[in-house]
Amino acid sequence: MHSITIAAGILCAIALCSSGAMAQAEMNGWGNLRGLRIDGELIPITTSIAIASPGWKESAQTAHWRTRKSTYTHEGDAILVTGEISIARGPAVTFRQTVKSSASGAATIELELTAQGDLDLEGAYFFVKVPASLFASGSGQLLGAQSGSGERVSFATTRPANDKHYTGDTATGAKFSAPRREIEVTFDQPRVAVFQDGRADHESCLTLFFKLHDGSLKAQQTIRSTIAIKTSGEVDRPPATVTIDTSQPGATFEGMGGNFCWGSQSPTVPYYLDNARIVWGRVSFAMPLWQPHESDNPATRPVDELPDEIRESLRMSRELHRRKIPIIVSVWNAPEWAHAARENDRGPRRGAARIDPAKWDAFAKSIGRYLLMFKEQVGAEPAMFSFNESNLGINVLMSPEEHRDMLKRLGAHFESLGLKTKMLLGDANEPRAVDYVNAALADPEAMKYVGMVSYHSWNGGTDEQLIGWRNHARRAGVPLIIAEAGTDPDAHQYRNIISEPWYAVEEAENNLRCLTLSQPASIMHWQLTPDYGMVSAGKNDGDPIQPSRRWWQFKQLADLSPATATIFATKCDQPAITVAALGETTSVASAVHFSNVGAERKARINGLPTGAKFHCYVTDGDRNMKQSDELLTSNDAIELTLPAQSLVTLVAEKR
Repeated sequence: MHSITIAAGILCAIALCSSGAMAQAEMNGWGNLRGLRIDGELIPITTSIAIASPGWKESAQTAHWRTRKSTYTHEGDAILVTGEISIARGPAVTFRQTVKSSASGAATIELELTAQGDLDLEGAYFFVKVPASLFASGSGQLLGAQSGSGERVSFATTRPANDKHYTGDTATGAKFSAPRREIEVTFDQPRVAVFQDGRADHESCLTLFFKLHDGSLKAQQTIRSTIAIKTSGEVDRPPATVTIDTSQPGATFEGMGGNFCWGSQSPTVPYYLDNARIVWGRVSFAMPLWQPHESDNPATRPVDELPDEIRESLRMSRELHRRKIPIIVSVWNAPEWAHAARENDRGPRRGAARIDPAKWDAFAKSIGRYLLMFKEQVGAEPAMFSFNESNLGINVLMSPEEHRDMLKRLGAHFESLGLKTKMLLGDANEPRAVDYVNAALADPEAMKYVGMVSYHSWNGGTDEQLIGWRNHARRAGVPLIIAEAGTDPDAHQYRNIISEPWYAVEEAENNLRCLTLSQPASIMHWQLTPDYGMVSAGKNDGDPIQPSRRWWQFKQLADLSPATATIFATKCDQPAITVAALGETTSVASAVHFSNVGAERKARINGLPTGAKFHCYVTDGDRNMKQSDELLTSNDAIELTLPAQSLVTLVAEKR
């Protein structure tokens, strides 16, 4: 075993010039700093670890879907993130990062990298990125540069010398400067550092990167470093102006829904259903268990002899039907006999599978038999049917054209059986997949079987993508539904991140952006079970249910939104604020939700009826759907304070 220790102390000290405010470091689950939060504002300083082969012919870095075996935990006040990266199929480099915040406005990153095999490398690197939107008019400077390269480089007027590089040298530190903010990185020893222009990349950033280690690594060789950054500047808190436009009423929002696909035996499930207004439910159809062999006829089996997973899904569906909640049934996996052959496929199939065209008739027949049994056992037909995320192949893969043809084939088969169950168009994995449904939209024969348009809100989306889904629903003449609502689809791999305050804040923001821009009939949380759950059942039977901040945010949206509400267009001049306005009628807003992901600020809300009185509710780090003591009265507008990292709702007093 070969071991080497390199003291790379890159102290990540972040401080306000005007105060000693606590700088709370925030990490993503895959091992990158996402920023430092000061007085509620997230200063977007991001980091990543990278390894590169000689000549940078190949590289790997910590990133979403690139970091493997991630873990995320807390050790006291510190955040501990571990994982591994590798170049192609080569040996992995494992990492361990311990991130500590302090009351003096500082944070440290203690980093440890270990090679799991011999690696021929150019080196190991650490990247610090800042958004071009904040620093494009600023400058970069290498501190203590050995070759005299310490002059400020203007990002606005200087062009990179080569390969996007502004300047590089062995230095003791570096600094980003902009009119409102300064970020300084200090090394504990001279290091080769480079400023790089990343404005043409999808991140649109300006980058500093420097070597943690030069050259190859031997198996079990370890690099250790303490890494850090310092910032000063103004907290962004200008007042917000919100405008509600009731002149063009939009789609109808029925309310919040939820998924009950796995873990529905949990005692938390009745708590969700009893304590919030739930208007849609979604369950899974375990098709490989229903008909594992093509020659089987599962319809002849007594229900009490069906696999546990199927019987539990039926039980959950009966409970939803008892509560008059319409149900979506979705397929994740197809049975092996229905899979199309794949090149080099050996042994049990894993991952995305296409349906064998020769098996479609038998495949459709199996689904039809299940839905007929479902109707008999539950007492109602599913309102909708879908294949989960077939654009991505989780776990049945379909091209846009195959998705279109599936709608026609299954829709016609359901109709022939006398079933009224309609199809979800899309049920795509994220907003970015907005073009996936275009082939089906252009086919009237496919669209006559579609009951709703659907996407999942994972990873968020641009305004254009979210509006695009709304336009698809309008073109189809059917409602839109967000069948899975969440922010990080991989958070189950580093589950502790779900408890972070910033995760809750961004989940609420994501829901409101989807609500106001896509205008869905319902937003269905993934899941109202222990998976991504918002409440805890405790360790022992009979322990009281413990609701989280995320639960109170969900309940605030579910219970304070009017039933069958009209969605109105809104505008806000501050990007940290997202607004959704709803009305009991098509002309007056009676509930307005505000998500503030940044610092506390004042807001003026225009477009509310003059003389109307509003109750105010707040969920933040200290309050759970707390109602204010005083009514707010609209006199052409309402002015109020939006607390840092909060969900605020105004509800009109009944007249």
